[in-house]
Formats: sequence, C-alpha cells, structure tokens
Amino acid sequence: MRRTSVRATAYALVLAVLFAACGERASSPGDPSAEDGPSPSATTQVSSGPRTEWLAVFRVVKDPEELEADTQEFLELVGGFIFVGPVSCFEGLPAGYASPGDAYALAVVAETEQELEHAIGLTGREPLFRRQVVSWCVD
Repeated sequence: MRRTSVRATAYALVLAVLFAACGERASSPGDPSAEDGPSPSATTQVSSGPRTEWLAVFRVVKDPEELEADTQEFLELVGGFIFVGPVSCFEGLPAGYASPGDAYALAVVAETEQELEHAIGLTGREPLFRRQVVSWCVD
C-alpha cells in the first residue's frame, strides 16, 4: 500500500514538473540540509536568471510518460537531485541532444562536478553524457 502511495506521489511530482515546463532541483548531493530540510517542491522558486550547473543525462525521449518508471527509480536512488523536463532548459548540450523543446530528459544535476559524480554513482548507471551546462529553468 505504501509503495503505491509513493509511486502516486512521485508520478504527481513528475507531472507537476513537466507542466511547469522545466525540472526541479533540490540541494546538491551530499548536502546535509537535504535530508532534514523541506521537500524540493516546497523550496522551488523562480530562478533570477541562468546559472551554470553540472548535468548527467540518462535518457532523452519525445514522450515524457516514457520516463515514468526510470523517474520512480531515480527518486528512490538519488532523491530530489533529478531533473525531468524539456532539454530546451539547457544550453551547452551535445549537438545530438539539443533539440528545440520537443524532447524530454531524465538527468541528475549538481552544482559541482564532484557532486555530480557522487550522484551518478548512486544511480548505478552510466549516463549518455555529462557536462557543465547553463540552466534557464526553475530552481
């Protein structure tokens, strides 16, 4: 019963993120305030402008519903350090992944390369790519 509730909550979070046209991001992996602080959705705010961050993309699809199962898994593995949303939220993606907003990504984000590598390790998967990008989306 609890697993169904967690899945429903995670799915609702993903839909809210997608309808907002960009992903959410909690504090950086390894940040002690992340465990005791409010949930990522409670601390979401509009960015005052673009910011540079580290991104590791694991999947890119046309239909965001295809990311549902992986999103649930990533939420369990790395918590709120994931991004699920349009690839158009970022500048600096490899040419094959930078599309005009018609593709969605499942990714892990972090403020530093070291934090990103830690988060990638938590997933147990190898990303399609990892790099520093400029984010134009919601914090």
